[in-house]
Amino acid sequence: MKKWLKRIFLLVLVLAITGGVVYAFLPRPIPVDTATVRRGPLRVTVEAAGRTRARDRYVVAAPILGQLARITLHPGDQVAAGDVVATIAPPPSPLLDARTRAELDARVAAAEAAESQAKATIASAELARGQAYRERARAKTLFDTQALTRRELDAAEFELRARQRDVEAAALAVETAHRHVEAARAALAGSSDNLPSTPSVPVRSPTHGVVLAVLQENEGPVAPGTPLLAIADPSALEVVADFLTADAARMIPGARVELRQWGGPMPLAGSLRRIEPAAFTKISALGIEEQRVNVLIDPVADSPWPALGDGWRVEAGVVVWETRDALLAPSGALFRDGEHWAAFVVVDGRVGRRHVTLGHRGASDVEILGGLRAADLVVLHPGQNLSDGAEVELR
Repeated sequence: MKKWLKRIFLLVLVLAITGGVVYAFLPRPIPVDTATVRRGPLRVTVEAAGRTRARDRYVVAAPILGQLARITLHPGDQVAAGDVVATIAPPPSPLLDARTRAELDARVAAAEAAESQAKATIASAELARGQAYRERARAKTLFDTQALTRRELDAAEFELRARQRDVEAAALAVETAHRHVEAARAALAGSSDNLPSTPSVPVRSPTHGVVLAVLQENEGPVAPGTPLLAIADPSALEVVADFLTADAARMIPGARVELRQWGGPMPLAGSLRRIEPAAFTKISALGIEEQRVNVLIDPVADSPWPALGDGWRVEAGVVVWETRDALLAPSGALFRDGEHWAAFVVVDGRVGRRHVTLGHRGASDVEILGGLRAADLVVLHPGQNLSDGAEVELR
């Protein structure tokens, strides 16, 4: 009896071990995540980083060379058109050393001597002209009495005209010498500390607005054209974003734009105003050269932007295509199968591979043109262990 009990126990043990080994090697369902193919709206956008910018920005520059007084305005201050925003005093005359002053004194003396010489020359020329006038009158009287020939009368008239030209030339020489004297005296007087101060030149705001930046705050010398302040109306903003040229080619003026990451919970609405005609090269974070172009975006009339500032960062998404009804599948359910796109569809607990035709791509969904139907259950992010006919279980 004991032998039979022992044999039965060993048989049961062997059967249990065999059953456990067989069960361990039986194929088990693969747990998968799934999603349902559905119909719904789809929007295709292209996105890029941008920044806000005052639409009409004025940079006030120095109109003259001079000494800028300290600007008391600060960023955020309101200004009106015509308000004085800065003052510039003409530069002071340089101080002269003893040698230079002596040279200027000598130049003044030389100019005055030249003026005196020119005055003496004109006096002599006027005497010669008077003598020529009397000689011409005498020759005319003798010619009338036929005591003088026509040739001798012409010679007397020519002499009078020549002396007249000498007087005119001497008068010009006197005027020139007088100007030289004035210039020499001005050069000498320009270094005098007793000269009256020249009034400062006011620099006025060209428009109503707010001071965006004070570019030259401290007192000091400035050259003509030096930027002093930036003034603009902060309520008239636009957004400039640089997109890849391949993406910009898909955009049209008037396209809807959504601005995100501006600091608020909801995106802001905008409208694409213009794509600039010239592109530029930009190096990406990966060191790749990219051709980009600036796109200008305006707020829409019925949805004004909140109080954003100049130069704030935003993320701009331009809508390039949208529809209200499309067959949609999650992009995570699609994978490449040779030259085709495919998806695993779950039917009765098993998966089957289907080739699909794709349309437009959204942020998370893809338009399906063929290969799937609404309500199909597709596997998300299928792994390498998944194959046609594999049994699966839904997580």
